Amino acid sequence: MIKMKILNISRFVGGTICTGAMLLGGSDIFAQNIFVGDWVNIFEFSPGKSPTTFNQSTFSGGQDYARCLAFDSAGNLFEADCYSGQIFEFMNTGGTLNSSAVRFAYGLNNPGAMAFDKKGNLFVASDIGNFIYEFTPGNSTPAIYVTGLNSPQGLAFDSGGNLYAANWVGGTITKITPQKAESTFASGLNQPCGLAFDAAGNLYVANTSPFDTITEITPDGVQSTYATGLNNPQQIAFDGRGDLFVAVNGVRNYTGNLTEIAPNKSETVTAIYGSTLSVVVQGQELQVRKRHHWYHLW
Repeated sequence: MIKMKILNISRFVGGTICTGAMLLGGSDIFAQNIFVGDWVNIFEFSPGKSPTTFNQSTFSGGQDYARCLAFDSAGNLFEADCYSGQIFEFMNTGGTLNSSAVRFAYGLNNPGAMAFDKKGNLFVASDIGNFIYEFTPGNSTPAIYVTGLNSPQGLAFDSGGNLYAANWVGGTITKITPQKAESTFASGLNQPCGLAFDAAGNLYVANTSPFDTITEITPDGVQSTYATGLNNPQQIAFDGRGDLFVAVNGVRNYTGNLTEIAPNKSETVTAIYGSTLSVVVQGQELQVRKRHHWYHLW
């Protein structure tokens, strides 16, 4: 029998109080916060007072299409505000995230997927411009890193520092080495969006509606279907237990949700009303790098 954990939902920033519940499958204590973005809010899932309860609050409100979320190695949360062309930063002060954002960058061309490399550089995809921005640490003015992509909507780094970009148009994954050499890592995908690596180095790809699947790709490029029937999956992220979290947009019925897929492929879902777009697990970037022996990087 699968044990379930009930996630209580509350809202403390950006509007009125809302309540609800999320079920988290598995029997281990879940110790990492999860942040989920929709059109106008960022939700936070945090551990509760017992192993079977969790709390969720609306961490921030007033976003303008929170297309992607990402943490840097210092624990600061970054949000790509797609429609306003801005990136906002929620500062980590003494282990506590400030729910009031500061503007990190503006004047961007439809910023979406984001990923940090091992040196702390921030990479941001522009799916309209077909290029990737690069922000060096402490610099809010970007350079163009690579061009000529095909509506990139997902970014992820592997343990070797290679950047992978999901080309929504054309259904390919482009691999970009630290020297900017490009190659096609995978093809034949269906409107790929979110990307995430597991601890073994397998790449997971969210194929958006009407395909509604997650594809698993081994380091050798062998593809298999990992999950189906997700109603327009967007960004994806792994937690420390190996559970995959999927921001499900709910395009067909406008009831977006967060879906958790355990390593045994059992799924649990919570309703987050609206159009769920992005998900990130707090602290997971650092954990992944430690598993791949990147201790000297931070």
